[in-house]
Amino acid sequence: MLNYRESRRNKVTNVYTLKITYVGCENKIWREAKISSNAFLCDLGYMILATFDTMAYHLFSISHNGITYELPSDEEENPDDRMRNC
Repeated sequence: MLNYRESRRNKVTNVYTLKITYVGCENKIWREAKISSNAFLCDLGYMILATFDTMAYHLFSISHNGITYELPSDEEENPDDRMRNC
């Protein structure tokens, strides 16, 4: 039996190109990156951090429609819950 992550890998995917802008900086800093449509939200978070060459996981969050998501700490018990709702 396939788990949820494995079953998602077997589906047809799209690739999205994102323009990611660093907010709160005097100079406009931005990067362009591509991500698969079957990526998890946590994959997007780690990809954004990697494009800016930072390891500031503890400062990272994504907010959308009033919901904020954060990357988990190293102490998270379940690695499948890599991005959680605050």
